[in-house]
Amino acid sequence: MTLNSQAQELTKLLYTLSDLFQLKEQEQLCCYDVTTSECRSLSFLKQAEHNVTMNELADKLYLTRSGATRVVDKLCDKGYVVRLTDANDKRVCCLNLTQQGIELIERIESEVTEYHKQILAELDPAMRQVVLASLHALQSTAQQVHRSIGK
Repeated sequence: MTLNSQAQELTKLLYTLSDLFQLKEQEQLCCYDVTTSECRSLSFLKQAEHNVTMNELADKLYLTRSGATRVVDKLCDKGYVVRLTDANDKRVCCLNLTQQGIELIERIESEVTEYHKQILAELDPAMRQVVLASLHALQSTAQQVHRSIGK
């Protein structure tokens, strides 16, 4: 199989997987008052081990700064996120989850994890490891290529 035909196969696989996961995600998020971008933002803020700036959030989610600002504005209006001014630099805005935001993203992530467990349970344990290792390698390589193209 040539590199070109492998790239075409990867494209088809990613489109199909993306469609399947987006459909499931829409089904899950319809029960909550957040969009996909808002959900991703909540998840990133939950995982962060430090105060997150607007620029960090935009970079992590591959959004423009203005796009990230719109997402955060909505999350603040809904009571899931608060903006704090950095003590060392008043121009820097840091983002924190509220208790309501933490509870929401934990409920959503729990549902997503249960769905992914159903998928993984259908695979042989050895194949699960292969799938996860392959996805890690693909993610890492895609991020490297993205950074090199962006420069």
